[in-house]
Amino acid sequence: MGRIEDYFRQHEYTGRLSAAMFYALASAIALNFFWTPGHIYSSGFTGLSQLVSTIFERTLGITVPVYILLLVLNAPLLWLAYRKIGARFTLFTAISLVFASIAMRLIAGPATPWVADPLMDAIFGGAINGFGTGFALRNGISTGGLDIIGIVLRRTTGIKMGAVNLTFNFFILISSGVMFGPEYALYTAIGVVVNARIIDLVYTRQQKMQLM
Repeated sequence: MGRIEDYFRQHEYTGRLSAAMFYALASAIALNFFWTPGHIYSSGFTGLSQLVSTIFERTLGITVPVYILLLVLNAPLLWLAYRKIGARFTLFTAISLVFASIAMRLIAGPATPWVADPLMDAIFGGAINGFGTGFALRNGISTGGLDIIGIVLRRTTGIKMGAVNLTFNFFILISSGVMFGPEYALYTAIGVVVNARIIDLVYTRQQKMQLM
């Protein structure tokens, strides 16, 4: 019995690591090939990292890469997850964040943008990232950021995760409009909607099939 349990546990860990790598690849392509060239902000803490990077560059003239900010901004949340959610959840979340950060560093975007239309950048970036995120969630992997905040707030206050996501992403939308103009807030909103829809198709649909 012990060997069988060890086998399934090892298989589970392998599947989660593969899902984390796939998410990292998808998030890096979405960021470097579509969102950054199109001045589109992502949702969640990737979008927050983009926003902070833009603020540093415009106000201080300092370039702080998004992949570094992603780890820095998530560091206190990983400690919170360890205290409030559990060590196993925190471990796999940290792995997915480290993989994503490495992929964002190594997978550089093209010298000239593939797509000259910000609307297409928003759609393609949202779709690619949404597929990677949905696949990670389907395999039991958290991508950090709002996942942690939403779970902790739901357990402590009863606030629904959807309300947390809506409030946070509204802040990202407003910020994108301030930084690049109101039309880019619209493009960012479209990207956020596409991202959420693809996550729903990949993850929620799988959950319904498992329930049936």
